[in-house]
Amino acid sequence: MYLEINPKEGVATLKQGEGKTLGALMFETYHVIDDEQGKSILDIAFHNGDLNCKLTVREFLKKLLLLVWEDEECFDGKRPFGNSGWKYDLFAELIEQKAISGKLDKDGYVEEVDDKEANKFMLEVIKGM
Repeated sequence: MYLEINPKEGVATLKQGEGKTLGALMFETYHVIDDEQGKSILDIAFHNGDLNCKLTVREFLKKLLLLVWEDEECFDGKRPFGNSGWKYDLFAELIEQKAISGKLDKDGYVEEVDDKEANKFMLEVIKGM
């Protein structure tokens, strides 16, 4: 039994004997962020529509964590600062800074973004805090 890895396709196949396939696993793409990149991402400033102010990613995450802590079981993950779609103010600036891929419309709002990839990216930034 052996594991054949195809990094271009992101697939690892468990094989036995003369190439019999027993199963396949799909790998997810993760952004690897070093300490310096994480710090620079945390220092990016953006305008948050719900809070009606400009703040850094670090300040935004701090406010979000404080809300979770203070509101406990009443925390509204869909509308923590008033409106749904609250991540997109942050995503817009990350797209502008080329930290994540995506497209903004003429007014600077997110037109296109891979939500799964953007969320994974932010999870890595948060883990590095």
